[in-house]
Amino acid sequence: MVRETAAKALGFLRARTAVHSLINTANDPDAGVRSGVAVSLGYLGLPEARAVLKRLSEDTDEEVREWAECGLEMLDLDKTDED
Repeated sequence: MVRETAAKALGFLRARTAVHSLINTANDPDAGVRSGVAVSLGYLGLPEARAVLKRLSEDTDEEVREWAECGLEMLDLDKTDED
């Protein structure tokens, strides 16, 4: 629970410097941590997160998949805002 909360907090705080740590944590065996990673990567809105979010959208855990799909939608919204 602590690692999941920490992963989510990085996104809420817009800690862009943590993106590579989050990407590396996307393979964590704990679904809660993977879910936190998906949330954060979506909030950060960085293009390098897209491949990880796509992979997490096919995760075995339903909550991870849902947050990854939300993250992908956030990336698409950010891209639309830039156009």
